[in-house]
Amino acid sequence: MHDPATIFFNLSLEANSLGLWSMTSASGAFRYFNSRTEALEFALHEARKIHPRTPVAIRVEGADLRWRSFDDEFKPVLDEKSFLARGRRSD
Repeated sequence: MHDPATIFFNLSLEANSLGLWSMTSASGAFRYFNSRTEALEFALHEARKIHPRTPVAIRVEGADLRWRSFDDEFKPVLDEKSFLARGRRSD
């Protein structure tokens, strides 16, 4: 289980049977979007609105079915555990 103060957005590779992309958050909430790009834009927008000391990881499933994490500037998070432990940048 994740720290409740940590915010996650998870974006799957494939659309569901209705042609919608689902995005889940750490709270388990689901949102649906007409495109993967629309879902990613939503996650980035929401991540930027969150308090700067709260870690945010946007997880995206790649074509190789591996999940990769990014920060609120869509920069890769290579070590998610360390990233989440230190929080987001304070600048």
